[in-house]
Amino acid sequence: MSFFISFFGDFIVSPILITVLLAGGAYLSARLGFFHITRPGKIVSSMLHSKGKSSGRSPFREVTVALAGTLGVGNLSGVAASIAIGGAGSVFWMWIGALLSALLKYSEIVLAVKFRVRRESGFIGGAMYYIRSPFFKNLFALLCIFTSFTLGNMMQMRAASECFESIFGVSAIVCGVILAAVVFLIIINGHSGVSAFTSAAIPFACAVYILLSVFVIVTNISALPRVFAEIFSSAFTFPAAAGGFLGSLIIALRPVRYGVSRGLITNEAGCGTAPIAHAAADTDSPAAQGFWGIFEVFADTVILCTLSALVLLIARPDFAAAGDMGSVLFSFAKYCGPISDLIISALVLLFAVSGAVGWFYYGTVGLEYLCGTSKGNAKIKVIYALLYALCAALGALFSSELVWDLTDVSIGLMAIINTPCVISYCRLISRETNDFFQKGIKEK
Repeated sequence: MSFFISFFGDFIVSPILITVLLAGGAYLSARLGFFHITRPGKIVSSMLHSKGKSSGRSPFREVTVALAGTLGVGNLSGVAASIAIGGAGSVFWMWIGALLSALLKYSEIVLAVKFRVRRESGFIGGAMYYIRSPFFKNLFALLCIFTSFTLGNMMQMRAASECFESIFGVSAIVCGVILAAVVFLIIINGHSGVSAFTSAAIPFACAVYILLSVFVIVTNISALPRVFAEIFSSAFTFPAAAGGFLGSLIIALRPVRYGVSRGLITNEAGCGTAPIAHAAADTDSPAAQGFWGIFEVFADTVILCTLSALVLLIARPDFAAAGDMGSVLFSFAKYCGPISDLIISALVLLFAVSGAVGWFYYGTVGLEYLCGTSKGNAKIKVIYALLYALCAALGALFSSELVWDLTDVSIGLMAIINTPCVISYCRLISRETNDFFQKGIKEK
């Protein structure tokens, strides 16, 4: 089963995904004048002055919900998996993907705010609300629900259980049950419970992880020339393969394939999920909210993923022997001592729970789109919440390779559906952007 899923992802989904993301991101960046590079001051100023209304759904609070789905264990174990499979060169392609995908994420958030609808509890929106085809609307919503169980749930729980089992000797199933209980206590309070948790956990976890990573890098500053040389040299290496031309091509493209796909999994640009969180924000300007999407890509890939990659490449763990989280734990412990295991464990716990509850919200929006808001359908949401908690408990036992393969396919299909649709709205996105810059629209 795993072989067929991996084959489908490697030979069908990934080539299309890489083409769609890089071409789509480059096209939108060109049409929008690469303003994320040329006008950073305006973007930062807009974010600093943004504020919410009385409902408490401020732009920043909704950003933390989106970041909960992006800033997760993928920034640790995902980067380790990318380097283990695609080599150091995959880091370079993460950067390229981030550069080109920043305005792609901006654009999908603009559309999410533009096409959102109002409910009694507030705004709701996402890719399924601006995708034109009814078939692809429903398919996207289904994939969103499915991916909430893989990327948002099983992958997070698996990484957390690996970490705690390695350090404290806690069995995977015990860890899974405890995490499932914590997740359930948060998600039963709905969107307010999710955003309250992420707005506290995400900034704290990011700050601690950045400080710990910077310490390792600064104390090993002499290793940076070797690390960067390895990144750039292996990014453009095209090895021969005994399996023939096709095998050579697949191996040659591994740095690109894993750099772009893992970059997508960590910053989710183009896959249409983060806009679900942003659509709920109290904002009158789609462009102003879109700027937060640019910030997400920068914080996720350019800062956190890069820091993880540098620490891993400085430490040079045996990726094959240590595993994804094992490589991360080894790398920090090598330079920070046993205390780093405790710190990383706490951070993994926060990232895992944040990612799980953030993706639960995405799944509920997809479920509501498919089932509606009637009282009968409210029971379906309760069943979904119970299944989600059960999956969190069992997710600790799943093979990380299988979970990654399922995630690559599901989130790749979401991006393939969403990105062309975003591009089709290029004129509308350009008009919204020009209105903001030319007229100086501000948050009310």
